[in-house]
Order: sequence, then structure tokens, then C-alpha cells
Amino acid sequence: MHMPQFDPETLTRQLNAFDARKQVLFGWACCCRLQPNIRRFQEDVGLRLATSALTDALQQALRFVKDGTKGSASEIRKLAATCEALAPRSEDVDSLYTTAAQEAMFSLCYLLDFMMEQDLDLLVNTARYPTDSIDLYVQEIEDMYPQDPELERKILNHRLMQQELRRQQRDLSEIADLRLDDAPALEAFVTRARSEDCLE
Repeated sequence: MHMPQFDPETLTRQLNAFDARKQVLFGWACCCRLQPNIRRFQEDVGLRLATSALTDALQQALRFVKDGTKGSASEIRKLAATCEALAPRSEDVDSLYTTAAQEAMFSLCYLLDFMMEQDLDLLVNTARYPTDSIDLYVQEIEDMYPQDPELERKILNHRLMQQELRRQQRDLSEIADLRLDDAPALEAFVTRARSEDCLE
């Protein structure tokens, strides 16, 4: 099945059918698929980042999914600010993966912001980052011509983009039927999400 391009309005309607914990689970899965970009960036530039805040952010979100508890607003804001500050600056580092690493960190910031504000626009941005990362990556690895009138179609049809769009729809479908108090089912979802990589 060929997937249509990422559509924020459609995704917003789909997410509206979920409660807050399921909404966060969807965003958390999107963030997980972006995390390998940080490893790629570090290996490419020979730089080791202090990524404990990113791990803390993922754990904070997953804790909320599992039992509905989360830190105070000030704690979450501080964690989001720390994640944002970790993002490498394109003007400082020349790497194919600089933007991808930025987006991995910013996606977590949006997820944390959503946990505080419950604004679905923030969560939709979290889900947009994997497709944005793939868009840029595909243009680079396939040596695409920026002025090609078929550029957007070629990117959409690329295996990685289609894979990510299918994964998002799969997650939405599974989350709709998932009982969060079914620990084995939730753990199976979590384990798979942690193993996926938007650029593979």
C-alpha cells in the first residue's frame, strides 16, 4: 500500500480519538525512531554528547504512559530546556547528521511541551520530525537535484519515507486497540519502538 504524504490535519483528527496517555505513547514512539540519529552524529564528528537528559525525557514520557504520573511543570520545563541546549548547531558542526540530531532532540522537547500543555499541534510536530529527517537524508544519499520538479514525489516514494509513514499509521492503529493496563502488550509495543530507526 502506497502511503500519502504526512498530513498534520489528518494526524490531529486521529490523535483526538486518544486520551493523553495514548497520545504521549504515539509521540514517544516517534521520538524513539529518531534517537539513532544522535549516535550517527556523534560517530560522524567524533563528539560525545551528554545525552542523559534525552534518556530522562524518554523515561519521563513513558512513566506518564504507564501510570499517569509526571514531574512538576518546572521539572519538565527544565528537562526540555536541557534537551534543546544539547542540539548541535549547524554553523558549528559540518555533518550529514547534524540536522537529524537536532530533530531528535527537538522532537523530545515538543513531546515534553505537549505533556504540559496538551496542545496537539506540539505532538504533531513531534511526529513530523522523523519525516523531515528522512526528507533531508534521502535528498543527500540519493544525490537529488533540488530544482527537480519531481523531487517531492521521489522523496515520498522512497523506501524510508514510505516505511516511516506506514509505521506511524501502524502505531496509531495498535494504540487505538491497546489497553495500557495490559503490561505485556504495552511492553511489546515499547520494545519494538525502541528497536526501530527512521533512517534504516
